[in-house]
Amino acid sequence: MSDIVNYYDSFESAQRLEENGHLLHAAIEYWMCTQYGEHGEFPYMPDTSLEDKAYKRWMKIQSKLPYAQLSKTTFIKGCQCPKALWLYLNKYKCRYVSDEIQRKFDTGHVVGELAQHLFPSGYDASHFPILQMRLNALRGKTPLTVPGLPARLRQGLWVCQTQEALARNEKDIYEAAFRHNDVFAALDILHATDHGYEAYEVKSSYMVKDVYIHDCALQYYVMSHHIDLTDIFLVYPDEEYVKSLGVELIDLTLENCDVQRLFIKKSILNEVLALQETIEAELKALQPILKQQAEPKIDTGEQCTNPYSCEFHHYCTGTPIPYDDPWEFL
Repeated sequence: MSDIVNYYDSFESAQRLEENGHLLHAAIEYWMCTQYGEHGEFPYMPDTSLEDKAYKRWMKIQSKLPYAQLSKTTFIKGCQCPKALWLYLNKYKCRYVSDEIQRKFDTGHVVGELAQHLFPSGYDASHFPILQMRLNALRGKTPLTVPGLPARLRQGLWVCQTQEALARNEKDIYEAAFRHNDVFAALDILHATDHGYEAYEVKSSYMVKDVYIHDCALQYYVMSHHIDLTDIFLVYPDEEYVKSLGVELIDLTLENCDVQRLFIKKSILNEVLALQETIEAELKALQPILKQQAEPKIDTGEQCTNPYSCEFHHYCTGTPIPYDDPWEFL
């Protein structure tokens, strides 16, 4: 099917949204116009100047939209090593994620999705189904790579959908996202009660670690400026129950486990409250790294592996990346 209508409609929609002050959604539609222009199928050559206009409007509006550079991931990375934070922001392609680390990430996704069933029928603020459907349609028509929504627009839409869900009084919100003081935080599960909101952060570890309380303290710091948080919980698998199943965490499904028995929910509110001044001080210390032009000069040391193995260790030490597939680059 031709994309000529989508091409022109997205531009006209963007103009209307911009005129009405809906800058975020205007920027998204201008960006979509550029994607239709680059990847769409047309029965005849459209007005290519429209794509150029859309690109310029998208870039101009995007620069005015709020955007938090720090997230939970980058905050913890910066606390572990400021150089790792700088590299993540400026030399992201130099990172190396081993198969072992990737498996931990994949396990975390499996456990996180299972934990959502503790609060079933919630709204996922991180999903953009209509936009995703439009992009998938384009991907089915071109051998070129159709990119995902740019980070600034994605973060803005994520926060916007969270605010809309709160306004609708959604009882349970998955991946609820907030911004404060140049920090973006997305919580695994936000649960509404008669007395306020409870926050649930899911981990795939069998124990409560100090670093988990630390990153939850950051989330509380951001979220508490927007909503009334009455408690915050760490949710993690019960090791004895998992052992009794005889199944690896990464292989757990709704069919082979009882979600209610799978998870332990532990309140860490007191520990999180005690860290709020520390969080503010750490954020203040990390702010200069966000604007620093030169790569920080920090020697390798204990911080390279504690609390997490650094993805830039090979870059900092100048050692070759140990590719798991020896034929991959032959």
